[in-house]
Amino acid sequence: MKLSNFNINPIWDEKRKLYNNPISKEEIDKILYSNMNDTNIKCEYGILLGISRKVEAVARAEMAAKLYSEGRIKKILITGGKNGISSKSRNQTPININLDNKDISEIYVDEYSEGYRMKLIMKEYAKEVLNTNIPEEDIIIDEESNNTIENMQYAKKIINLNEGDNVIIITSGYHMRRAIGTALKHLSNKINYCPIIPNTGYFEKDNYYKTKLGMQLAAFDANRCIEQSRKGIIEDIDI
Repeated sequence: MKLSNFNINPIWDEKRKLYNNPISKEEIDKILYSNMNDTNIKCEYGILLGISRKVEAVARAEMAAKLYSEGRIKKILITGGKNGISSKSRNQTPININLDNKDISEIYVDEYSEGYRMKLIMKEYAKEVLNTNIPEEDIIIDEESNNTIENMQYAKKIINLNEGDNVIIITSGYHMRRAIGTALKHLSNKINYCPIIPNTGYFEKDNYYKTKLGMQLAAFDANRCIEQSRKGIIEDIDI
């Protein structure tokens, strides 16, 4: 079934920062988490998608360092400006949900872009934990992009890809489907994408529904996938 064919009618409530339409856990599981498997490929580039939510930023950045140390990626493109929807100024999750989930909803508040901040986390983890140095020439930072579409449009300008190439995408579980759909539409639909989902303990298939924040983020992305696939904003993936 393609994303656009799901019997779901996304209705966004700008005031409440929520989709008002009903969506079940079973639908979310299928839309976001089905067939999201690491294919164990090695490739030239890994794309590390930025975020300001601390628990996710750390998990994603540390995963990128591990992949580099294992030789699965040779260069890392880290994306993210200062004004993404997880930033303090544009945080889209409702206040009451954040207050109910204080231990996992903390957002970095500093002068850094998401891209630069995640570079610092990644390099420190590589050095202190993995005893690996990630040279500056193997890191590309995008500090201008503030959403997934801009991330992939920037990547298209920066990295050279040929038909059949492999690219690893590193992002949270609830966000991976939309990230791949966006990459297929705005980066290239002629290459192979491998999803690498770091373990946060809160946003993966087996735990996202256990917290209000996890469920809200998953419901948001499931609806956004349906909505954007119908509008042609992302690839209408057959899942």
